[in-house]
Amino acid sequence: MSRRSIYPIFLPHAGCPHRCIFCAQVLTSACVCQPDPAATLESLRVSLPQNGDGELAFYGGSFTLLTEIEQECWLELGAGLLAAGRIAALRISTRPDAVTPAIAKRLAAAGVATVELGCQSFDPEVLRRAGRGHGAAAAAQALPLLRAEGIAVGLHLMPGLPGADAGEALHSLRMALALQPDFLRIHPTVVLRGTALENLYESGEYTPLSLSAAVQLGAAMLRRAHAAHVPVIRFGLMANENLDSGAAVVAGPYHPAFGQLIRSRLWFERISLLAERGDRFFRLHPADLADVFGQHRSNFNELNNCYGPLTYECSETLSRETIESAGVFYSLFSEKD
Repeated sequence: MSRRSIYPIFLPHAGCPHRCIFCAQVLTSACVCQPDPAATLESLRVSLPQNGDGELAFYGGSFTLLTEIEQECWLELGAGLLAAGRIAALRISTRPDAVTPAIAKRLAAAGVATVELGCQSFDPEVLRRAGRGHGAAAAAQALPLLRAEGIAVGLHLMPGLPGADAGEALHSLRMALALQPDFLRIHPTVVLRGTALENLYESGEYTPLSLSAAVQLGAAMLRRAHAAHVPVIRFGLMANENLDSGAAVVAGPYHPAFGQLIRSRLWFERISLLAERGDRFFRLHPADLADVFGQHRSNFNELNNCYGPLTYECSETLSRETIESAGVFYSLFSEKD
């Protein structure tokens, strides 16, 4: 799918009927209070391109559970920018149990092109322990309603919630892929300050994924999503000052470049398979080199330590996410040599 620019407006906890155990929108969005529509519009008039092809996104809450007056206020703001050619479409995030046929029709009529559904898991017990307040079937019910109105649908998954393990993560991924969403976001669970999950962690009742375990699991999930032709548009929480400083993170696999760690892990596994059979010279696209070498050259050093000196040559004639060895081309996502 083509990637448009996204211009986010964060509405922390807006519309949410309750607080899930992991949620701290004020910290993850770096937005302390609800934005004022008039002030937001003035800011957007200054910052948006004159002829924009991006999407204005309402994130951070459950948009379709806002009051109708609040929804109309934000949708009318977006409609004005659409009519002026400053943006190409609108995008919202909401709960999967907050979509009805009437809501889907109203969103489509207002110019909403994409809806992101916070599924988090497809395991009923994991959803219960996370305090989600909806069942595992909610996404399967919401997605066709949105699709019927021509709206693209993305699903959010959160590996590592209480009661979950790698098997649950892969099961939830299979369930999500079976719905054929337009894209996924996958955010391994991080313990954030001020959440109910922090209390569980401090009491010893919850242990988050380690960073290395989250990376390995993320690599397996990305490989499966790629095989199903469903893009993962983001892994991990969006970096901000609260998260990067450590002020907001109590424990868990937060990393500002988590997606790169996963791609580097896949490259490590791919090159290891080839090196184990004796290959020592590889050609790849230059844009992939940073991921191949890994952060702080971690892949480069470990592969050389395991297999002896390996040589790399860059060529823009090669496709991205492809490596050539001995005249044969291999996909980054293949598990076999």
